[in-house]
Amino acid sequence: MHGRVARLLAEREAGFVRATDGRDYFFHRGGMPGVEYGSLTVGAPVEFEVGHDPGDAVGEAPRALRLRPSVDPALGDPSSGTATTPGTATME
Repeated sequence: MHGRVARLLAEREAGFVRATDGRDYFFHRGGMPGVEYGSLTVGAPVEFEVGHDPGDAVGEAPRALRLRPSVDPALGDPSSGTATTPGTATME
């Protein structure tokens, strides 16, 4: 699935991505193998899978897993996200 980083929660090393279908999915740094949390910016294009972590509670909403910068030309260059400052940031 493709989308963009919609919100960063720096204090939790987590955030939300907005998929191209308009849905928002939670992600945590543990679901980003090989990607440094600090390299993400609000608005940056990403690719991810939707599913559940083994530790998720029964009935918990699906989350973004295996999140990585996008190479989809339709979403643009991964380095084109809006720079953010530490803390909470959101996509307009």
